[in-house]
Amino acid sequence: MTEPKKIRKEKEQEFHKKLILDAAKRLFAKKSIIEVTVDEIAKESGFAKSTLYSYFASKEALVSELLDSIITERLKELEDIAISDASPEKKILMYIGINFEEAIEDRDMAVLLSRESHLFYDRTSRTLSKDIMNKILSAFKRSHSLLARIYDEGREKGVFREMEPHLFSTFLLSVIRGIIVRWWHFAPDEDIKFYINPVYEIILHGIEK
Repeated sequence: MTEPKKIRKEKEQEFHKKLILDAAKRLFAKKSIIEVTVDEIAKESGFAKSTLYSYFASKEALVSELLDSIITERLKELEDIAISDASPEKKILMYIGINFEEAIEDRDMAVLLSRESHLFYDRTSRTLSKDIMNKILSAFKRSHSLLARIYDEGREKGVFREMEPHLFSTFLLSVIRGIIVRWWHFAPDEDIKFYINPVYEIILHGIEK
């Protein structure tokens, strides 16, 4: 049975949007979101600039949709880990593993999120709209809260020592971000999954013998 024309058109539009978003993501991984222009995204995607504007009203709208898809997926994964029946230690290992495995699957997005995090945290930034900044800050707060919840669970069970949970979440996120940025810029041929267990050991046991 032939697919209705309307459905074919919708699928084509979604495919074109994905091509544009993927092109933007590749460029954002090479240089800052601020520096990349709509002209560059059009050239990278192979579409005319007018075509881009038929899908996205502005570069801001494009960035918003790109971040939306990532934020939704990342938070869902962390929420699933936080409510799972795994031990608190295992939950931390799972979270570290997911971050490094996803970095391998989508290097451009991993670098974009890690390198631009300073921009996302800057409440005084004028480079992103208030709506996007609020969306990103809300996602960061949710991530910290879920990691703090995992830490609290471990502390209540007596397997983690007393510490401010949000200090733990900040440390863990910073370590993961730093390793991904180093890997991308200085050691792209390394298997980043090698770092999963060492990071886990340092997070749980420190560096003392």
